[in-house]
Amino acid sequence: MILLMILINNVLSKASIHDSAGHAAAYSQLGTFYARGHGVKQDNSTANAYWERGAEMGDVEAMHNLGVSFQTGRGGGIQDNETAFKWFMKAAEFQQPEAMLAVSHILEDRAENVTARLWLERAAKAGVPDAMANWGVSLKDGRLGVTINKVDAVSWFRKCAVDGHAGCQHNLAVCLEHGIGVAVNLEEASHWSGLAAEAEVGLGKAKRKAGSETLEIVETALMRQCWSLRGKAPHKNSAENTRAAVLIEPRKFHLLEAVVRNVMHFAGEGWNLHIMVGNENAAYVSELFPGWEFGLHVLNVSGFNASSHNAYVRSLPFWEAFEEENTLIFQTDSFMLRPGLESYIQQGWDMIGAPTINPLGLTPSRQRGYNGGFGLRKRSSILKCLKEVSLEETYDYRARHGLGHFGGVEDVYFAHALEILEERGSALRLPPKHVAGNFSVEALYSKEPVGIHGFDKDFLSPRQIRKLFSDASEFWPA
Repeated sequence: MILLMILINNVLSKASIHDSAGHAAAYSQLGTFYARGHGVKQDNSTANAYWERGAEMGDVEAMHNLGVSFQTGRGGGIQDNETAFKWFMKAAEFQQPEAMLAVSHILEDRAENVTARLWLERAAKAGVPDAMANWGVSLKDGRLGVTINKVDAVSWFRKCAVDGHAGCQHNLAVCLEHGIGVAVNLEEASHWSGLAAEAEVGLGKAKRKAGSETLEIVETALMRQCWSLRGKAPHKNSAENTRAAVLIEPRKFHLLEAVVRNVMHFAGEGWNLHIMVGNENAAYVSELFPGWEFGLHVLNVSGFNASSHNAYVRSLPFWEAFEEENTLIFQTDSFMLRPGLESYIQQGWDMIGAPTINPLGLTPSRQRGYNGGFGLRKRSSILKCLKEVSLEETYDYRARHGLGHFGGVEDVYFAHALEILEERGSALRLPPKHVAGNFSVEALYSKEPVGIHGFDKDFLSPRQIRKLFSDASEFWPA
């Protein structure tokens, strides 16, 4: 990698103004090296500078990379949606597929549906899986003003379902089950539904890179902290507590003890603990915490996939298994950097988690979505959702706003249900994006979050995770 960097720099140093266009790709590649920290120290600003030089010379990938960088504030850099749109549009005009989809999303957010529809169709025809899925939904539901053609919708779903797109597999299964644009075929519907569930389970594994440096940094920190916390007095639930941390984990997961001790340490006094376990790990979990008194709820399952997890969290039996009003739902791919839950409870949010960047997870009116893998929720508000807003109503609600199904993901359901209740007159509080980002980080970087979710998926670079730990060093063992 270092040799390749030297060769690229040598080529660039010898380039004249007359052949500069021929070196646009080299500048683009240098930008990628700096963005990823390949052979050099990771530096987002330098990456942007090289990408901008490459983009100005006409390199389409550099244009797209700049768009992504400015849209997400990649690496803790500047987040500038207007600049992001400018570079996405330039790349889209050169037929860069992912840029065409990005342009479509931004135009849709601006309610410029006619142009958004044009770019979405182009991206779909260019073979971008998410664009194919969204175009299929548009044809099925008339989203973005598209003329409804359910037969063509099924055709698009089938194209990307075959390529392994979980959303298309789910939508194709729904169409086959209910005869939407195709004859009812329950056997084939079951086939695609099963593949969609398995694809969701494998998504996190696919995103995790072999030998991930970010994961190694987090695991090392959590295990070091775990050893120090084993000397603390055992945790004991109290009937007087109105706060609870709740984990669903049916596996013998190697970081389970470290994550639980981390969360209960930073949650502090006044918090109860409930862990939902499976048949295979109940004894294992109990043995991890000698002397602890907490809610150990044994589910009659040997494991969960993503679909069954979502269905369980959307069920009354889950929320009726405990009584505490203020609930922190956390997963074993999350942890806390510092104390701070109480501040967000006092702010009175009915639901808060890391802001989602997936357009399919955003509510129609407020354009908000919160990741449920590390998030606070008011139990009474959640029960109100389950009792007064069905899953089908959230699908209908999205359809009325020209949007398709979101697949029943539990955190997306609850965000939509809360917005529906709010429109019906309930006095609810949903946090704006910047507040949610300060509470928890997933794909969008924030400087001093309370928690982090999805640390095994490389959303954060090694440089970012080191900076977060450094800024929270007073709370962690040396």
